[in-house]
Amino acid sequence: MNLAQRTTLKAIATDFLEGRLLPLEAALALAPFEDEVPDELRACLTAMVGVASETDNIQLGHRRALWHPDVRALENRKHDEAQAWAEPMVRETCERLAEAL
Repeated sequence: MNLAQRTTLKAIATDFLEGRLLPLEAALALAPFEDEVPDELRACLTAMVGVASETDNIQLGHRRALWHPDVRALENRKHDEAQAWAEPMVRETCERLAEAL
């Protein structure tokens, strides 16, 4: 892992821990680094790949505003449930990354 990757990972972890990223946003940002980290951190990033995979049908950001009004409440509920489900896993990963990096 090079310095730029280390810096990016720490920034993502910090942004989540300080409330600037939602859990799914952080998981999506962390997942691509799975193969770039040392073995002792790989398992936690593998978990982020799992979170991203399990929630890839959840719209994030500005795309949520594009939902048809008839489905907005249902999609908002799915979004909120997915964020709540992912939060503890993402928090654990980000705390570990912040400590290790």
